[in-house]
Amino acid sequence: MEASALSSLSSSLLGKLGECGIGVVVLSGGNAVPTMLLGRPHNDVARRVAQYRLSLDGDFCRRFSRAIVEAKLRTQAAFLAERGDSEPRSRYLLTLSLQRLAMTMSSDLAFVIGYDISNPRRLLRVHREMCKHATPLAYSIFLLVGSEAAKDRCLEEIESLIKPPEDDVRCYALPARGFQGRVGRASRPAGIVWTGLPAAIV
Repeated sequence: MEASALSSLSSSLLGKLGECGIGVVVLSGGNAVPTMLLGRPHNDVARRVAQYRLSLDGDFCRRFSRAIVEAKLRTQAAFLAERGDSEPRSRYLLTLSLQRLAMTMSSDLAFVIGYDISNPRRLLRVHREMCKHATPLAYSIFLLVGSEAAKDRCLEEIESLIKPPEDDVRCYALPARGFQGRVGRASRPAGIVWTGLPAAIV
């Protein structure tokens, strides 16, 4: 709080500030020595001791730092989404930035899974099973966003449906900050946007 030189503080206000543990620094004149009014010093000491102990707690420091960084990332993502709506010419670059932020904020991994199935019936069964685990990017290419365990479960289910000597299924892990782009028709209907999918290159 900053007040002008002509301001006055009543004793009742100073008392209330002291009760709340709020200290006051009074600066009067250019060369005057600052006057400090401290509220409940014993509480300040206890607070500082508690803060010091927490600073030595590695788990708390990691959780606290993560919460601060996540809050900043969420704010940045909201800003980029707002700018994307108001600046169509920059929407592609802003969408790429949103994708990178989403990958940074998420602990999930991303995998591209593709297949070549020789039998039409097996092809239909594989496609139906893949739709339970991942998002189709094309007719036989899917994006799976999840853990290593989720990817392994998906591949185990697919393995039970194919004939290895005749069919081919491949899975590639995507780098967290790698480039993702799309040329041509979107995999989602018009009006539905998922920042986890590649943005159109325009």
